[in-house]
Amino acid sequence: MANELIIETTASSQKRHRASPIPESVTYISGYPEKLFIYQLEASKYWWARYYISGKIVRRSTKTDNKKLALEAAKAFYNELNHRVHS
Repeated sequence: MANELIIETTASSQKRHRASPIPESVTYISGYPEKLFIYQLEASKYWWARYYISGKIVRRSTKTDNKKLALEAAKAFYNELNHRVHS
């Protein structure tokens, strides 16, 4: 069987799902908990904010492709979630 194709799969050769964060894009926000960060996806042109609160991961699109505006949106997202929890 000289014409057989051998496919080798390793952890590094497996393709990441398009809805998974791009590791190089993960940005933590200084002055805020590390549970809050922004990141990009292959499936979206926008930055996304993610925060772990009350045992759950909450995600929201920042609706901007500008990193500076995404950081501000993530801070507002953080304040909104904490306001909901403490009210």
